[in-house]
Amino acid sequence: MVRNATLIDADLARRIAAARFRRVSVSMDGADAATHDALRGEGNFSRALAGVNHLRAAGVKVQFNVTVTRANANQLDALAALAREQQAEAMHLALEFTDPRAVFDLHRLKPDPNTARILRSGRYVTSIDRSFERVVRA
Repeated sequence: MVRNATLIDADLARRIAAARFRRVSVSMDGADAATHDALRGEGNFSRALAGVNHLRAAGVKVQFNVTVTRANANQLDALAALAREQQAEAMHLALEFTDPRAVFDLHRLKPDPNTARILRSGRYVTSIDRSFERVVRA
């Protein structure tokens, strides 16, 4: 299940757990509120983390989906640390941004060519496993 987690409260998290989803993918596009909220809207960083906490409390595993942009390309280590802190099972990196709100501003969002070249190997380009020590190419 893919969610941004901002609307997941304790009740919804319990229903997701009861439906036996193996994992919920949560969009996390910044290691801090300023970066994430610039892309996703004010207050969404804290709401997403609250949703993650509700999911974990209900016994649902989470993974972070990170769309790499110019704004967050220098935060990948910090995002991995946040994923570890939030007990995420994995962190997936992507270079394609599918949020329709961002279509008007794709040039600003797109990572620089060197970052894109390093990361590109398909839609989900890199996964970091549960230990966050081993990088797995998609």
